[in-house]
Amino acid sequence: MRAFPDPSAFEPARARRARLTNAALLALLALLLLPASAARAQAPPPYEAPERLVIKSQVLGEERTVLVRTPPAYARGTERFPVLYMTDGDAHIQHTSGTVSFLARNALGCPR
Repeated sequence: MRAFPDPSAFEPARARRARLTNAALLALLALLLLPASAARAQAPPPYEAPERLVIKSQVLGEERTVLVRTPPAYARGTERFPVLYMTDGDAHIQHTSGTVSFLARNALGCPR
């Protein structure tokens, strides 16, 4: 009859394997989080809230809110800028403003 080893003899090996597994998972987690923190440090400035204008409509008999976002250079000079009109702008202005800012920073905007 064949004798099997006592399972308690394997405990130190199991404990060592568990410690190595935990250390490997911790190192993997650190490697995944480091690039995210570096990317956050290089992120563009936070989103600028648009100006809110409220217009009273005589025809509709109600108020309408208009959101206006202008580029930083708009207030400093007389340069002309393209205009983008959006319906449901309150739902899309943050995403669209970010896209337009990206295109402008990388000279990918509409030609003049």
